[in-house]
Amino acid sequence: SPVKYLNDYRMSAASEYLLQTEKSINDIAEAVGISDRFYFSKMFKAKYMVSPMQYRKENEVFSKASEKR
Repeated sequence: SPVKYLNDYRMSAASEYLLQTEKSINDIAEAVGISDRFYFSKMFKAKYMVSPMQYRKENEVFSKASEKR
């Protein structure tokens, strides 16, 4: 459905923001068109199985480990 597509697109964009910027979760939520950061976090966790902060933290550790190789 169009709504599912839009939400998938928003979460994909949010994941990029989380990994490539230092923006706050609230700023990222607003950047992808969701004004309620709690709703944003719920949507993000439904797609990626982790909270936005955990996603950033886990992938930050992974990217730092791969940079050292």
